[in-house]
Amino acid sequence: MTGVAVYMTSSSTEERNHDRAYRLRWNYNQNRVDMYSGVGGAIGGIGGALLTKSVLGFTRGGALGLAAAVLVHASTIVPPKDIPEGYH
Repeated sequence: MTGVAVYMTSSSTEERNHDRAYRLRWNYNQNRVDMYSGVGGAIGGIGGALLTKSVLGFTRGGALGLAAAVLVHASTIVPPKDIPEGYH
C-alpha cells in the first residue's frame, strides 16, 4: 500500500505511466500470475457456488481459489534464464 501512496503522490508523467504499463505487459511472471489468478478465481468461484448453491459461496470460493493460485505461482516461479523469447 505504501508503494501505491508514493506512486500517487509523486509527479507522474504520461511517459512514466506508459513505461510502467509496458513493463507490466511484457513481464513474463506478471502475465503468468495474472493468468493463474483468473483461472484459480474462476474455478474456486464455480466450485464454491456448486457446493453451497449461494452467491456467498461463489464469492468465498473465488477468493480462496485466487489465493491458492497466487501461492502456486509463487512456489513455481520461472527463473529469468527460462523465460521464453520476447518477454523480459
